[in-house]
Amino acid sequence: MLNSSRKKSSSGPKMPDLTSVMDAIFILLFYFITFLTFETYKEIVTVAPQIDESTPKEDKKPLALNLKIDPQGVSVFLGVPAVLQKTFAKNADGKYDLENLHNYLIEIKKKNPLEKLCILDPDIEVSYEDIISVMDSARILRKTDDSIFVKDQKGNDLKLEALFSEIVFANI
Repeated sequence: MLNSSRKKSSSGPKMPDLTSVMDAIFILLFYFITFLTFETYKEIVTVAPQIDESTPKEDKKPLALNLKIDPQGVSVFLGVPAVLQKTFAKNADGKYDLENLHNYLIEIKKKNPLEKLCILDPDIEVSYEDIISVMDSARILRKTDDSIFVKDQKGNDLKLEALFSEIVFANI
């Protein structure tokens, strides 16, 4: 009889222990799922320009408010063909002069209260945040701004809630 305290040796090749390899795979899988960042795309929702086939009124020219944004500042153009009205250069700190731009746009809105369209024409070198800042200056009518009223269909005064609510990008 053989001694039972002795181990029998197997005659086949030994397989490596895969437990540590499986642990490493699950840790890496968890790491990639948790810490992998997905790129989020920034989106600016705008109104697409529409073609109006009705005959335009001859007595009033279109406002055609166009804000040209470049690294030096913001230029305001009006009319067709576009005529430069005013340029707002950047401040000494390198930021756009949004307050004076906003006040100038309020003046334009008071003269053209029914106009809703503003065309933004940003230069390729202008950052996304600067475009949004200029867009907000053209769109938002603050509570501290002068009130602007228009007549509704019944002849009642209606307070405007926005400066130029329809923003269209010129170079898309």
